[in-house]
Amino acid sequence: MSPFGKTRLQVDGRPVELSGVPNLVLVLGYTNLTWTLKVDLVWEYFCRLLDHMDAHGYDTVTSVLHDPARERLPFMDLSSGYVKRGIGAFPRAGTRGPWTVEMAYEKDVKRLRDGPVTDAALHFTGARHDR
Repeated sequence: MSPFGKTRLQVDGRPVELSGVPNLVLVLGYTNLTWTLKVDLVWEYFCRLLDHMDAHGYDTVTSVLHDPARERLPFMDLSSGYVKRGIGAFPRAGTRGPWTVEMAYEKDVKRLRDGPVTDAALHFTGARHDR
């Protein structure tokens, strides 16, 4: 189990981890419900995010972790051997804010479908704003 099939990500020729990669969306479904329920919610949110970017002249959005000391948890809490061996390569979840990973459809609907698109953890840039 490895994100992106062990592809090494680079930004401007420099290797990077998953954090701080512009315009990157990593979608993983529920582990306790139908996988596609979560995937659909994330894609709905992503489309709203793209609409926001278009409306405001942004061409780049990057997630920014303002508090690197914030408590972080494994992205998935499963006990299978292959998950335990590979989970370290995945992004880590947080305990609050946009960094949480819920395995609860009702909470995700409230946050991803009905919640705001913008957040302090998202840094937007674009041609109209870079002048």
